[in-house]
This record gives sequence, structure tokens and C-alpha cells, in this order.
Amino acid sequence: MSLTIFQYTYEPMQNNTYLISDEETRRGVIIDPTFGALSLLDEIKKQRLTMESIWITHAHFDHFATAVPLARSFNPELSIGLHPDDLALWQNGGEGASFGFDIDTSLTPTIQFTHDQIFWLGKQSLKIYHTPGHTPGHVIFYSQSEGIAFCGDVIFKNSVGRTDFSYSDTTALNTSIRNQILKLPPETRLLCGHGQETTVADELENNPFI
Repeated sequence: MSLTIFQYTYEPMQNNTYLISDEETRRGVIIDPTFGALSLLDEIKKQRLTMESIWITHAHFDHFATAVPLARSFNPELSIGLHPDDLALWQNGGEGASFGFDIDTSLTPTIQFTHDQIFWLGKQSLKIYHTPGHTPGHVIFYSQSEGIAFCGDVIFKNSVGRTDFSYSDTTALNTSIRNQILKLPPETRLLCGHGQETTVADELENNPFI
């Protein structure tokens, strides 16, 4: 059995939100629910999934815009996972106010991601890698069995994440990419927070920023 992955791309920032589940046990999580992601409730019902939690790669508003209302759509409400180094950014609304967005942060993430942490989703395991640079607490989620990494905004197809925020760090981002992403097997699929997916091999060969 394997992971089932649904990818949804939503306006206004072309964010990718992922609904993943263990094919056998039907246990699921939502990764980076952006604007419009409440529509996932229909697919969750259709697939008869038992949702476990919501995982946030990093606390920019466009990656958790509907995390709180989604969490509260379930009984009991879903836990939210975030690296503690991004908690201050979460509490600040992920800087949404700077873009005219009022983001609901009335729930506090209760799952604290740590580097090398293993999470089980049914019978599937995913490993957490701390990948700072774009934000201090950015993480990626890696499934070795599936050869897939959910990368948020660390790396994109032939590009990398922004480091022009006050809390960003270009050196840290480059280190994260080289030590955490490019050391994954070359065939690993990189599912990004924006844009199309890529692979480690493609980025090693074609990414001009690496």
C-alpha cells in the first residue's frame, strides 16, 4: 500500500495545498491549507478519510490561511503542526496584514516539529527535516517509501525560496537545500509550495541558484 496524494492549486497566489492519506488505513493529513482549501472537506468526505492533523511547512499566511477554520470543521478539532521557530510568525498572522489579509490564528499549533522527527500516517512514515532560510522554522516532509518530499518554499523548479524578509537567511537557505534536499535520492519528487513539481536530479542539473 502507499500514500494517496491530492494536489490543489488555489488563487490568489497559486499555492499548492496537499491532501495525503494512507491508502490502506484511510488516515489523512492536510499540508499547507491556503485560501480556498475549505473545499477539501468535500473530497475528505468523498474519500471517507479519517483526518489526523494539519501540517504547516512554514508560517507565511498563504500557507496556513484556512488552517484554523479547517481544524474547527472536525470534531474533535484537528491538531496543527508547526516548527516552534515559526511560532512568532504564526502569531503575527504570517504577515498577512501587510497584504490586506486578516488570518485566523485563534488556535495555537500543538504539534511541534523537530528535525529528524518521524510521523506515522496509518502505515506510512514521513520524516521531518528542519530547513531554515526562507523562514526560521521552515520544514519539509519526506516519504522515503514513496520517494517524495513536500518542500514548501525552500526550493522550486529551477528556483529557490525568497530570502529578502528580515528574518530570512540566504546562507541558511543554501545550507538547507544542499544538506537536506539535494542529498535525497536523485529520483526524489519535490512537491513545492508553488508551481510544478520537480526532482532532485533536475535541480542538481538545471537550478541556476544552486
